[in-house]
Amino acid sequence: MSLDRYFSTKKRKVPVDENEKPSSADSPAAKRKRQAFTYREEWAVGRHTWLYFVPNEGMYCRLCQKYNKCPYDRDTWNKTPCRRLRLISVKEHEQSVAHNDSVKLELMHTTTQNIGETVQPVVKEDAIVSAFKCLYHLAKRRIPHTTNFEPLLDLLTELGLSVK
Repeated sequence: MSLDRYFSTKKRKVPVDENEKPSSADSPAAKRKRQAFTYREEWAVGRHTWLYFVPNEGMYCRLCQKYNKCPYDRDTWNKTPCRRLRLISVKEHEQSVAHNDSVKLELMHTTTQNIGETVQPVVKEDAIVSAFKCLYHLAKRRIPHTTNFEPLLDLLTELGLSVK
């Protein structure tokens, strides 16, 4: 077999039309190969509370750092950055058990902090001192303070002292 015949019998993928391109170049695998893997700001949309990027290092998770959680028993995302700059990496971390634990802890922390801010009313120091004097009076005379303390504070309010 001659070389001319060998090369002429091989089928080549040639576009039928001049404007038509081979379909293999438009496949998803080819697009992935052409993508430059860099951090994109749109990845942080909806994740801005925990995802942040340090240039020339990688991506970190604020919540995993705050609560010292290590996803998949590795310190990636916590102490060392995630250098695999792909959206799938962000999504995998977002679904990890350690990250979800961190999210729950953060939610509990913010909830209890908000409750503490709303429940504690601003009370004058004089009112607190008066209430403790009443409680001391009841305890000194061995009167049950669990049932009599509230009516005693109501009496002081009627007398013109603001103790509540």
